[in-house]
Amino acid sequence: MESGRVPVRLMAPNSARQALQHRVATAVLEGAARTLAVHGSAASMNEVAAAAGVARATVYRYFPNRQALLDELALVALREADDRIRSARIDEVPAAEAISRVVRALVD
Repeated sequence: MESGRVPVRLMAPNSARQALQHRVATAVLEGAARTLAVHGSAASMNEVAAAAGVARATVYRYFPNRQALLDELALVALREADDRIRSARIDEVPAAEAISRVVRALVD
Protein backbone atom coordinates (compact mmCIF):
# COMPACT_ATOMS: atom_id res chain seq x y z
CA MET A 1 0.00 0.00 0.00
CA GLU A 2 1.17 3.43 -0.85
CA SER A 3 3.97 4.59 1.46
CA GLY A 4 2.88 2.16 4.14
CA ARG A 5 -0.35 4.01 4.79
CA VAL A 6 -3.66 2.21 4.81
CA PRO A 7 -6.56 4.39 3.71
CA VAL A 8 -9.38 3.77 6.14
CA ARG A 9 -13.00 4.66 5.53
CA LEU A 10 -14.54 3.16 8.63
CA MET A 11 -16.28 6.39 9.60
CA ALA A 12 -16.14 10.07 8.82
CA PRO A 13 -14.51 11.70 11.82
CA ASN A 14 -16.85 14.55 12.82
CA SER A 15 -16.10 14.72 16.53
CA ALA A 16 -12.99 14.50 18.65
CA ARG A 17 -13.91 11.00 19.81
CA GLN A 18 -14.63 9.78 16.28
CA ALA A 19 -11.38 11.34 15.08
CA LEU A 20 -9.48 9.44 17.77
CA GLN A 21 -11.30 6.21 16.91
CA HIS A 22 -10.47 6.73 13.25
CA ARG A 23 -6.77 7.28 14.04
CA VAL A 24 -6.64 4.16 16.22
CA ALA A 25 -8.45 2.02 13.63
CA THR A 26 -6.06 3.34 10.97
CA ALA A 27 -3.05 2.53 13.16
CA VAL A 28 -4.34 -1.00 13.77
CA LEU A 29 -4.94 -1.61 10.06
CA GLU A 30 -1.54 -0.20 9.12
CA GLY A 31 0.12 -2.31 11.82
CA ALA A 32 -1.73 -5.37 10.57
CA ALA A 33 -0.71 -4.70 6.97
CA ARG A 34 2.97 -4.32 7.94
CA THR A 35 2.90 -7.37 10.20
CA LEU A 36 1.17 -9.57 7.64
CA ALA A 37 3.60 -8.40 4.95
CA VAL A 38 6.52 -9.58 7.09
CA HIS A 39 5.11 -12.65 8.86
CA GLY A 40 2.32 -13.74 6.53
CA SER A 41 -0.44 -15.85 8.00
CA ALA A 42 1.75 -16.62 11.02
CA ALA A 43 1.34 -13.04 12.26
CA SER A 44 -0.25 -12.89 15.68
CA MET A 45 -2.67 -10.34 17.07
CA ASN A 46 0.04 -9.47 19.64
CA GLU A 47 2.38 -8.59 16.76
CA VAL A 48 -0.34 -6.53 15.11
CA ALA A 49 -0.93 -4.64 18.35
CA ALA A 50 2.80 -4.00 18.83
CA ALA A 51 3.15 -2.75 15.24
CA ALA A 52 0.17 -0.45 15.77
CA GLY A 53 1.49 0.85 19.08
CA VAL A 54 -1.62 -0.23 20.98
CA ALA A 55 -2.58 -2.93 23.46
CA ARG A 56 -3.93 -6.23 22.17
CA ALA A 57 -7.25 -5.45 23.86
CA THR A 58 -7.49 -2.30 21.72
CA VAL A 59 -7.10 -4.36 18.55
CA TYR A 60 -9.96 -6.57 19.70
CA ARG A 61 -12.07 -3.54 20.62
CA TYR A 62 -11.95 -2.42 16.99
CA PHE A 63 -11.87 -5.86 15.36
CA PRO A 64 -13.53 -8.56 17.50
CA ASN A 65 -11.53 -11.37 15.90
CA ARG A 66 -8.76 -12.05 13.42
CA GLN A 67 -11.22 -12.66 10.58
CA ALA A 68 -12.88 -9.27 11.09
CA LEU A 69 -9.46 -7.61 10.87
CA LEU A 70 -8.54 -9.56 7.73
CA ASP A 71 -11.92 -8.78 6.17
CA GLU A 72 -11.44 -5.04 6.76
CA LEU A 73 -7.91 -5.18 5.34
CA ALA A 74 -9.28 -6.89 2.24
CA LEU A 75 -11.96 -4.21 1.84
CA VAL A 76 -9.38 -1.45 2.22
CA ALA A 77 -7.15 -3.10 -0.39
CA LEU A 78 -10.05 -3.48 -2.82
CA ARG A 79 -11.10 0.15 -2.36
CA GLU A 80 -7.55 1.32 -2.93
CA ALA A 81 -7.19 -0.84 -6.06
CA ASP A 82 -10.51 0.50 -7.36
CA ASP A 83 -9.44 4.09 -6.72
CA ARG A 84 -6.12 3.53 -8.50
CA ILE A 85 -7.74 1.87 -11.50
CA ARG A 86 -10.32 4.66 -11.78
CA SER A 87 -7.59 7.29 -11.64
CA ALA A 88 -5.74 5.53 -14.48
CA ARG A 89 -8.62 6.52 -16.83
CA ILE A 90 -8.34 3.30 -18.79
CA ASP A 91 -11.53 4.02 -20.73
CA GLU A 92 -9.76 6.86 -22.54
CA VAL A 93 -7.01 4.81 -24.22
CA PRO A 94 -6.59 1.72 -26.40
CA ALA A 95 -6.60 -1.67 -24.66
CA ALA A 96 -2.80 -2.14 -24.70
CA GLU A 97 -2.25 1.24 -23.04
CA ALA A 98 -5.10 0.55 -20.59
CA ILE A 99 -3.42 -2.66 -19.45
CA SER A 100 -0.16 -0.82 -19.01
CA ARG A 101 -1.88 1.91 -16.98
CA VAL A 102 -3.63 -0.63 -14.73
CA VAL A 103 -0.36 -2.42 -14.03
CA ARG A 104 1.43 0.86 -13.24
CA ALA A 105 -1.45 2.02 -11.04
CA LEU A 106 -1.49 -1.18 -9.01
CA VAL A 107 2.28 -1.54 -8.71
CA ASP A 108 3.11 2.05 -7.76
